[in-house]
Amino acid sequence: MRRRLAKALGSGAVFVVYTLGAVVCWPVILYSCLVYKSKEPTPSTPRPDPDPLPTQRIDIQVKWQPEINYAEDCYFLTRLPLELRQLVYEYALGGRRIRIYVTDNRESTRRIVRSRLNVVPFPPPMPWRPQEKLGLPLSLLLVCRQIYLEAHPIILRTNSFDVLPYEFGLISRCGLGQTIALPHIRRLTVRYWLYALRPLSVFTTDLNGMFEQIALMRCLTHLTFQFCELENFSPGQPNSRVEYEPLGVLDSVWGQSLLAIRHLKLQKLRIEFAYREDRVSAPPPEAAKWKELEGRLNDMMVGEGRDDAYGQFMQAKANIGL
Repeated sequence: MRRRLAKALGSGAVFVVYTLGAVVCWPVILYSCLVYKSKEPTPSTPRPDPDPLPTQRIDIQVKWQPEINYAEDCYFLTRLPLELRQLVYEYALGGRRIRIYVTDNRESTRRIVRSRLNVVPFPPPMPWRPQEKLGLPLSLLLVCRQIYLEAHPIILRTNSFDVLPYEFGLISRCGLGQTIALPHIRRLTVRYWLYALRPLSVFTTDLNGMFEQIALMRCLTHLTFQFCELENFSPGQPNSRVEYEPLGVLDSVWGQSLLAIRHLKLQKLRIEFAYREDRVSAPPPEAAKWKELEGRLNDMMVGEGRDDAYGQFMQAKANIGL
């Protein structure tokens, strides 16, 4: 009798313990299940692109425009000689490297074009400007009509603009403006990601008409192609390298699309490499070939003899084809 009673009491105690444990733990288990479910990937809805900028603007050079408010008391600048005002505008608004990129808005409902300044201005820096991050006081353009007309071109002529190739088309249509800003920019840097295992993969396409946008930049004088995040720099890992021929870029879709732009006023075309914002030298085994490629591109795109050099190059290609 005692054994049966002890066994029954033991079974009841175990049942009570399990019941209390379930009551105490079930909220934690339920919360864990809900959190896990919330972290499951959900299909993302495509976010719309920003609206293109208008191709027609109010001509603020016409003084009778009713849409414009005029402030004729800007004597602190307008009384200075034009040459001195230009120096003021260049110091305040020029000499920066402006990175323009596409991102989501705060609500993640659509894409927008944003910009930010690099810490280091493009070389050579102005000798009177300290080496530090400086803002871009665009409010200066809103002081009066005359200052806007005089200072706005300074932003386009004296700054270097930095873009990614696959975003350049959207940036030119919706951020800079194909007729507003693009024809007046003089310095452009196009940044690529160069991978160790596929180093020439970026040259197999013109990336959605990127060169069509460059062709609109009729005042462009300095064009830089920067290849970033090189993973095969370490000499201690020779097995991770892939042998390739940089001069083969001339025969790629990328090279042919670039050389087809014949009307630019280029003074310098550069190929440079970077690792996390810092300029570095080209990979040692290919450094001489990259430098030779840069020289060949400059011969065919810069200077008075560029058309002759380009014609000879195309004739040589035709002879090889025969």
